[in-house]
Amino acid sequence: MQQRCDESCKKAHANLIGKKIFVGHREVAGTFSKVAKALRASGLDVDFVQRIPNTSAYETEERLPRVVRLSRNLNPALRRTTRHSPTYWVLAICSRFLWDIWALWAIFRYDYFLFAFGLSFWPKNIDLALIRLLGKHAVVHFASGSDSRPPWMDGSFQHLDCTQKKAARKVLKLSKKIKSKLWISERFANRIIGSPLSTSQFARKDFINSLFIGFPVHVNRIELDVEPAPQPPSQVETRPEFVIGLHAPSHPAFKGTAEISAVFGMLQSALPQVVFRTVQGITNQEVLKEVSAADFIVDQLYSDTPLAVFASEAAAAGKPAIVGGYGWAVMDKAMPEPIFSKLWGTLCLPEFLGDTVTRFVENEEFRKKSGAAAKSFVSEFLSPEAVAHRYTLVLAGELPAEWTFSPREVIYIFGAGQAQNVTLRQVLGITKHFGKAGLQISHNEILSEKVDEFIGTHVSE
Repeated sequence: MQQRCDESCKKAHANLIGKKIFVGHREVAGTFSKVAKALRASGLDVDFVQRIPNTSAYETEERLPRVVRLSRNLNPALRRTTRHSPTYWVLAICSRFLWDIWALWAIFRYDYFLFAFGLSFWPKNIDLALIRLLGKHAVVHFASGSDSRPPWMDGSFQHLDCTQKKAARKVLKLSKKIKSKLWISERFANRIIGSPLSTSQFARKDFINSLFIGFPVHVNRIELDVEPAPQPPSQVETRPEFVIGLHAPSHPAFKGTAEISAVFGMLQSALPQVVFRTVQGITNQEVLKEVSAADFIVDQLYSDTPLAVFASEAAAAGKPAIVGGYGWAVMDKAMPEPIFSKLWGTLCLPEFLGDTVTRFVENEEFRKKSGAAAKSFVSEFLSPEAVAHRYTLVLAGELPAEWTFSPREVIYIFGAGQAQNVTLRQVLGITKHFGKAGLQISHNEILSEKVDEFIGTHVSE
């Protein structure tokens, strides 16, 4: 696993010296700003620009051009109007025009592009063709989840009940849009970064396995710069043995907040020492303070990635994070090296969340060892320097062959953010109204057969 800069990394770095590198234009929980910062710290010329600023107060270091600033300044007024208003369309057109003018300039200005959340500058990623024509290099990152995950297995869209034809049509439209964007990127981008459990379904070509790349985690900043949060309840004085479990959902329905709260509620009588805290709508710095006061974290119930941002921040503070999901055994097959072996104690199937929480509460030694192991993992594998080395190899096209992943190596249909019964509802609804083609997976026969098997098993029950 690439952690230190070996000869191939040094060669790749030398090839990028003197080149202009763009990172953006979408931010995902502060991750791409950290990538840009890490690359810049390695001596490369990198600019990070967001078209729309993040709202969770993640630390960013932007080099914001004046035209982009003007475009962004129109967004607050745009949000205060409705699509039925002529003012909305005037503002939207002006904002888009300013952005497109700057984007065209940027295409000629930069030599390398790292596009976040599967989005290049222009709609449908059509500008990738121009970037390729000009001999520039584009890497498109499709591993953030909803940027490539089929909507029928994405809890972000579970409110669209596909048993209703109108909702099913919306999900079908979204599926076509995501798949089209991915396929255009596969054709024109130099490289695609994807996640085995969320990109494989729509992908046709091999992509870089995101689990080998990661995002930077600043362990020292979390340790030294964050003051502990105030201790909860007066129970602290009377019950010094209490154990705090923290949950900080950005999207409660997707994270399974209701189900997680219910599990803690059922455990309360058997484990009176557990204190469950849920925090929402606060800044990232405030979340980190809460993490410092907790004993363990419950990240989410239906995840398709083992170490999302919140879990990695907890790991950096030495706090283990419980992550539920259906795909851990499948993901294990996608990894030639067991790089996540230190995290297996914190990964669980959704139905075993209660057992996992109980073990964390009752077994202090296990809890602390899990936290120490997670911290060791992110300190080494996800240090800014190590991640910068790997992105250097990706940008320069010098990456090891084992980092490349075939979408046919993993067959996974349960997605993230929703229970299996919700996925079944969505699949049955879409196929009822639009046939099997409505799932948009006919290009992958093995995956299509897996869906048939899933339907047959559960319908027969």
